[in-house]
Amino acid sequence: MEDRLAGLGAAWREATAVQLYTVHDIHSILSGEILPRAGNGAGLTWHYCRPPIEELEYEMDVRGVAAERLLQTY
Repeated sequence: MEDRLAGLGAAWREATAVQLYTVHDIHSILSGEILPRAGNGAGLTWHYCRPPIEELEYEMDVRGVAAERLLQTY
């Protein structure tokens, strides 16, 4: 993910949200790999599900925005 961020001219410190999609246990990599990089206040959401692409076992996306607004419809 660092390479992808760098390719976009960004870095982990600019991340405001991280989403993980996998049914595998990620606890062993959270403290050593993910949280030290994304621990700058970026929210981490683990979606306990398989990624939408059949061959993948793990998917991650990262975003960084100045302001995020959520609209809720009823």
